[in-house]
Amino acid sequence: MQPPARNKNMDGVNPNEVCKGYRVDSKQTIRFNANEKKLICGDPEAGSWKDIPQFEAEYFIGVFLQDRGYFFPTYTKDGDTVVIHPGETTKIESIKVEGSPPEFFDITRRRQIKGQVLTPAILNTLQNWIVTALQTNGYACPMVHLKAYPQTGEVVATIEPGNFQRIAEVIEEPVEGLRPGMLKRYRAFRIGDPYNVQNLKLTSSRITTIDGILQSSYFTTKCTDDGAVLTQKSLAGPKRLVNIGLGFSTEDYLIGKLRFKWTRMDSKGSSIELSARGSYRKQWLDAAGYLYPLSEPSRWYLYPFATTRRYDEKQYEYTMIGTGFPAALTWETQDVGYDLKFGPGYTFISTHRGAARGYTHFVMGSIRLNIISHDYLYRVEDPQQGFSMAFRADFASDKLGSSVTAQRLRFSGQSLWNIAKFEPPLFIAALRWITNMTLTNTGATAFPRLPPPFFTYFGGSTSLRGFSRRQLPNANRGALTGLYVGGEARLANALPLNFQPLVFFDIGVMGQKSMDLDFPVYASPGFGLRWPSFVGVFRVTLGRGFLINNKNPANNNLEHWQFFFSYGEEF
Repeated sequence: MQPPARNKNMDGVNPNEVCKGYRVDSKQTIRFNANEKKLICGDPEAGSWKDIPQFEAEYFIGVFLQDRGYFFPTYTKDGDTVVIHPGETTKIESIKVEGSPPEFFDITRRRQIKGQVLTPAILNTLQNWIVTALQTNGYACPMVHLKAYPQTGEVVATIEPGNFQRIAEVIEEPVEGLRPGMLKRYRAFRIGDPYNVQNLKLTSSRITTIDGILQSSYFTTKCTDDGAVLTQKSLAGPKRLVNIGLGFSTEDYLIGKLRFKWTRMDSKGSSIELSARGSYRKQWLDAAGYLYPLSEPSRWYLYPFATTRRYDEKQYEYTMIGTGFPAALTWETQDVGYDLKFGPGYTFISTHRGAARGYTHFVMGSIRLNIISHDYLYRVEDPQQGFSMAFRADFASDKLGSSVTAQRLRFSGQSLWNIAKFEPPLFIAALRWITNMTLTNTGATAFPRLPPPFFTYFGGSTSLRGFSRRQLPNANRGALTGLYVGGEARLANALPLNFQPLVFFDIGVMGQKSMDLDFPVYASPGFGLRWPSFVGVFRVTLGRGFLINNKNPANNNLEHWQFFFSYGEEF
């Protein structure tokens, strides 16, 4: 025998009942929190607030309903109970701009406001976006006032941007243990640059998150006739930092990262960093120093490092130990940051499997130049726009103690565009590229000893996504020359849960000789999905590998579908 159907009020709990004497009559469930109920129903433990008059309770009910988008409630009586009729929510139908907005300002670039329920929270979101848009483009002290009309759903934004401001002065408050001016090296701006609040936040992020030298650092702004005067306020915090990260991919399987940093070793802000990364395919253990030898504030520093790495790929397996003592310099333009390292280094390589098995060593001169736009680094955890580029060059000669004479050159990077500059973005386009070249004499007797790091291998999530990881070229060793370009387009902030479908197309070509490219051309179109969840980014792609102008029958089996899944990896 079936039990009788359970009534929602059987246990004496009515989801529409606020408290004794007040009930909500609505198709939608409206719940008041504990603090709100005290102002409606009274608080037995609060003396004068023990009993709330009906007119006062109705006032608070109206305020709380407005927070939820209900602006026209009515009230009736059912015996001793006040019945609350909230009515329908009011939605934002239009946004009107008044005042003196700058020419560049376009309110239609802000998505996900029109059509939303009119609440104080959504108005704060709109106001913050307007202020940020102005402060990012030189207007440091704008006045923005919003007024909403629930009867029509219209929101009027009155904008008075104030004067265009350039950065005139930075007042750096003292930091315990650091000499004055030592935080200048982290600035993503220069005196005289147009005011850009994102560059101020990026500077704070460099200090507290990227480098981790301080616990907190932020700027306050005062607008004057001579420009914006910034005051930097900082808190030192602990000197030792530990970061732990986990990820996963179908190529590396479980990925673990550990970082330990000892900061503020001296009054000039020097630091030492130990880091480790481990997965099925590769294991790294690195130690590096950021040493500032000059007594005056400077962006010059020394970068001594030692590293040991092991790679286990299908085509090769090797262990590498390296050390170096390069000098380094950073500098900024209005929109871009630069980091240059150059100096001597030593590398020992033990190749366990693949071509050139055995031991080799290299005494090298090296150059590293990283170029990153401020807008890219500002949004690095959710890439939307900007670019990042890296150039590296290593020079080794057998006449100067190296096993093989070889010069290794690499230029790689990626660039992203927020199409139509919507906020939040709707369509994001991305381009990435890799250019590798090793210059060496293939006819020299020492050439067969050249180890895997001097060769190029394509395939997998970091290059040609329609092929297996480092599957290309189909030869007994890698290529001396490689060129890869990949494009991607994705739809963002449009689907439920912010699922972001994407399509991509990768193309590459490789050569077995220096400065020479051979057929076939490798192409891999495909599609996938990105999900920026609250616990991290998930990516899934499915690509198809194709060969164009293939004249080698041994390559026929390379074409296939390739699936990839990752947690924590970006484009």
